[in-house]
Amino acid sequence: MASAAAAARTAAAGSAPAPAGTRLDPWFGSYADRAHGMRASEIRALFAVANRPEVVSLAGGMPYLKGLPLDTIAASVAELIATHGASALQYGSGQGDETLREQIIEVMRLEGVSAHPDDVVVTTGSQQALDLVTRIFVNPGDVVVAEAPSYVGALGVFRGYQAEIVHSPIDEHGLIPEVLEETLTRLEAAGKSVKLLYLIPNFHNPGGVSISLERRPRIVDIAQRHGVLVLEDNPYGLLGFDGETLPALQSYHPDGVVYLGSFSKTFAPGYRVGWAVAPHAVREKLVLASEAAILCPSNASQMAISTYLSTCDWQGQVKQFRELYRERRDAMVGALAEHLPSASWTVPAGGFYTWVRLPDGLDAKDMLPRAVTARVAYVPGTAFYADGSGADHMRLSFCYPTPDQIREGVRRLAGVVSNELDLATIFGTGAPAGDRQGARADHTPPDVQGPGPDLA
Repeated sequence: MASAAAAARTAAAGSAPAPAGTRLDPWFGSYADRAHGMRASEIRALFAVANRPEVVSLAGGMPYLKGLPLDTIAASVAELIATHGASALQYGSGQGDETLREQIIEVMRLEGVSAHPDDVVVTTGSQQALDLVTRIFVNPGDVVVAEAPSYVGALGVFRGYQAEIVHSPIDEHGLIPEVLEETLTRLEAAGKSVKLLYLIPNFHNPGGVSISLERRPRIVDIAQRHGVLVLEDNPYGLLGFDGETLPALQSYHPDGVVYLGSFSKTFAPGYRVGWAVAPHAVREKLVLASEAAILCPSNASQMAISTYLSTCDWQGQVKQFRELYRERRDAMVGALAEHLPSASWTVPAGGFYTWVRLPDGLDAKDMLPRAVTARVAYVPGTAFYADGSGADHMRLSFCYPTPDQIREGVRRLAGVVSNELDLATIFGTGAPAGDRQGARADHTPPDVQGPGPDLA
């Protein structure tokens, strides 16, 4: 009897369908649905070559850390470990170090945010905060409205949680309120569940523009009337070249906005310290989600940041960064005017990026391999749209290269563009005017692609 039962179990097991694997990945059939679109993009593969020293990279959004007082920072970190090492190297609070949260409140006060330390959740960079907010709000099929174009890392998060991403356009003054209103009204009429409005209000990545003072309360009001939570991603707000700061969207309606901040652009990304400021109930869920993901943010990183804020002239350092990046912005804009007058571009008043529109008929993504061969790199505009649009644009970063490197990089890029225009003229390879944005004709969403540290 026992042997018969065992034989039955064996037969049943043998008849059960095995996961559909492949020779390269035997677990292919076991992945969750949301994992199947995850790919390393061909753009990232090119940057393995682009990172060679002979290539001028106008691609990555890396801050110029040689401008920091590294000797002073090294001494303060050594002192921190010598005197408080047992705490710095231990587990900490899931919400983040209380002293640092108090200091974050003072940082945000410069942009009109009036919050309490209890409203702050410290995260492993603002990228984790993006992930946490999306995790607690977005179900598969929910809609996230994002600017067009939008940050590639945010699009990857939203797509990873199987959201439908709907773009709303920007112009030289940022997100256009009238079009946003039309977009939300249309989505509601279609019965869509719109959960988030994702914005980079200051010195946009990749657009380089800022939402005007006049538009800010209007955008918040539109979102409030439509019952949509605003996700305000603000890593660049203190990096305005004229030293002025615009009020955060959060300051207009604290209960309707989750504010994301970071020390990556104003201090050092290697510490991986960011934060979210959220309404009370949302904050509680963010803490629970963060604890489930990482237990707690790094105590050592938080205490190092806190020490820097309390012992160094961090506002003076931000001022130096503004001047350094303004000089690089001027080099970029001047080189574009000299070498690439057939293109058009934004002139950012802060931040790291300019958004360049190529001459008619050129495709930035198709052109990238030839650019890398010519020893210059950029990020094609298609990376910043969920539907594959943006082929006629590229993002150029001026934050990391020196002014001389920027000028040389743009000179090389102009040579590539000139060659592409010649080929388009000879062979008629340019895209028809109606297809220049490059969106997929079948509206198939692209794969989920993370930005990678060199694309962020």
